[in-house]
Amino acid sequence: MPQRIGTEANNVTVSIANNATESDVIDCRKNQLVGFYTPASMTGSTWGLKASYDGTNFFDATDEGTNYSGLTLQSSKLHSVKPSVSAPIQYAKIVTGSAQSGAKSIVCVLRPIS
Repeated sequence: MPQRIGTEANNVTVSIANNATESDVIDCRKNQLVGFYTPASMTGSTWGLKASYDGTNFFDATDEGTNYSGLTLQSSKLHSVKPSVSAPIQYAKIVTGSAQSGAKSIVCVLRPIS
């Protein structure tokens, strides 16, 4: 039976550490990542997603063979994630194209899968 995305959002905050490019792990086993909000202090110009089946081994997320990276990153913005990319992801990390100056908190929008 197909799974449907619920209407109630679950917001989860993850961090990218100072001088790092990857966020904390986002658990998507019961929720689908549909977007995330970047803070005003976000640096860099691109972003992408890494996906994992076990929360330990991460791989570049793709959309029908196209790498889901190098997308335009802007501060103080909601970035949407395509359902075709996020639907199979069990664990995710947001990746920036350059190291962050100072730790950054990113609010992820997750929708329950039923």
